[in-house]
Amino acid sequence: MVHWPIEAARRAGSVWVLLALAGLGGCSTRADSARVLGLTQVRPKNPTGVYLNEALVFHFDAELDPASVHRRSVRIAAVDGRSPRGELFVDGDEIRFEPAPVLARTLDDGGYLPDTEYTVRLSGFPFPDGLRSKDGAPLARSVEWRFRTVSVAAPRAGPVFEDQSPEVGRPIQINSAEPKRVAPTGPIELEGGEPIDPSSLRAEDFVLRPIRRLAGEVKRGDRVPLRAVLVDNRDPLDHASRGRTIVHLVPVVTLAAGEYELWIEPTVALLDFGGHPVWPFSARRLHLRVEAGSAQASVGSHVESFVDTALRSPAEVPQADGTALWSGISGKVEVRYPAAAGDGSIGNVSLSGEETRRDLAARQLEVARGETVSLGSTPGLVVLRAQRRLTIAGALVREAVGSLGPLGEPTTLSAWLAALRERDLAAARDESLPRSSWTVLVAGGDLTISGRVRVAGPLLLVAGGRIRISGELEAIDADGRPRTIGPGFYLEKLGGGIVLMHWGSSAVDDARKGGRNELLVRGATELPWVLDPPIRNPLQPGEKLVFQVLSAAIPPEGGVQRWHSGAIVNGFAGNRRAIVPEGEASIRVRFIGEGAGAGSGEVCVDDPALFAEAKSLRLLLELSVFADAVGPSTPETADRPSWDPPWIDDVTLSWDRVEGAER
Repeated sequence: MVHWPIEAARRAGSVWVLLALAGLGGCSTRADSARVLGLTQVRPKNPTGVYLNEALVFHFDAELDPASVHRRSVRIAAVDGRSPRGELFVDGDEIRFEPAPVLARTLDDGGYLPDTEYTVRLSGFPFPDGLRSKDGAPLARSVEWRFRTVSVAAPRAGPVFEDQSPEVGRPIQINSAEPKRVAPTGPIELEGGEPIDPSSLRAEDFVLRPIRRLAGEVKRGDRVPLRAVLVDNRDPLDHASRGRTIVHLVPVVTLAAGEYELWIEPTVALLDFGGHPVWPFSARRLHLRVEAGSAQASVGSHVESFVDTALRSPAEVPQADGTALWSGISGKVEVRYPAAAGDGSIGNVSLSGEETRRDLAARQLEVARGETVSLGSTPGLVVLRAQRRLTIAGALVREAVGSLGPLGEPTTLSAWLAALRERDLAAARDESLPRSSWTVLVAGGDLTISGRVRVAGPLLLVAGGRIRISGELEAIDADGRPRTIGPGFYLEKLGGGIVLMHWGSSAVDDARKGGRNELLVRGATELPWVLDPPIRNPLQPGEKLVFQVLSAAIPPEGGVQRWHSGAIVNGFAGNRRAIVPEGEASIRVRFIGEGAGAGSGEVCVDDPALFAEAKSLRLLLELSVFADAVGPSTPETADRPSWDPPWIDDVTLSWDRVEGAER
């Protein structure tokens, strides 16, 4: 059995299906060659409208060699090259891909994205690492098969999930022994007999309230706010996957000890994949008991779900390679990393003097303070790439004159750069063709310019983290005119992305020295280029990238007597690694205390309880991406693990309230 965790694709493609299936329709059988493996069947048979939980199954005419089934011989990718998350299994003569379960109400966080086209490529002869049978027979030729997932647009045209119990819904029930005891901080756990439709799970359908007056201000009948979280959504009857269907009802506040009632609204519409109700109508009320324990003193809590960008701090985290993305759109802290940042093959680079290389792929790149680097006057594309930070503290100059030229149709940044390089090569062969002189700076992490950048042509800045400019810039603007900004200018683009240097004269000419000028920035969504992520992990063996982001101070309601706890509620640890250094994790949250008793306020700790009297906390979220411990298999393919970065969805904080403080 082979397990393959991979990252969910993020963009849709066009609808079409290509079948080049060796061994189908009587075209190829074992009789054709005694040493050829044949593909006999693909499921699902209909490649249009594949369900979000539907497995892909490939049947062959001989038992497979499990060692030949890996991420290079079975590739699944959307139109932008991103692979769906899921697991790959080998069982005799069958390969099976099981997509990761869907947990979000929006139905877009599972293995497949809705309404998205994917291509499956099974590698065969003549590739030496292609699929083969147990007796060594190779797959006759490589196979491509395309499918498109079902749309979930409202109103739904039909089912979006495959239901294994099409006649009835198996019930969901509270997962607790009698009497039903719940911890002060929850959760109340429900376990289902089969997967549920995540879009039917609504927190407002569940009412938790005390049966009698409890400690403090908790009155009888007061409704306790709940969050409904679908923790797992696999079929418990599928013994191969050992699946479970788990729902957590998480109290937003810490529960005081006492008796509670969980009331299920009569209108509850918790449904299975086939649209059948799964809540037993005989159990509308459940009696629960919250018992005091070591955590009982905490009576306040906060759930940070990263939707509110006002709680994101603009402060730089200099020890990180880049700033993690907290956009508010996904409700997650994520890694955004452009494929154009390169493979880091030339290591750390500190530029100086004349630089004649036209495309640098550095691990980290800088122009140190006091250094002047000239990129010369030769026309054409120049790209400086850094997987980590790209820092210009000195001067970077280029005399080559050029214009923007046609930006082209909407495409990915990587494809646009490749096309621009091809046009340069064609112009070098034919002098009658025009040559542009783009200068492109690409950072996988943060891009910082505190020195001076002066280019005679157009300038493009790209970062997976943040773009920070406090120095002086000169380049050709979108109108084809040279413009200069700084040194009093400052720009910080919190979300990173793509910045085409395009500014108006009024904002620059009228600004006082030292003021904050308004740069007319064209972000990634306004340019025709999509900031595409890598298909494969681009890090060199043994390397890792660290992305961090700080929250603003989070002041709890009612004041703090003592901090109690803080933890990640939901997150994804990213691709599985062959070797992970001891003690290192893919996702991590630490805490910085502020106010009385918090010391300097800059000490990071893993446990907020160490801050005796801090009035507020800031969160330091850290996401680490690790390279595979095994290098490329061959120089030709340079295959590596799929790009599968981690993310953090929710962090909870709890504390003891100040006695007598208002709630």
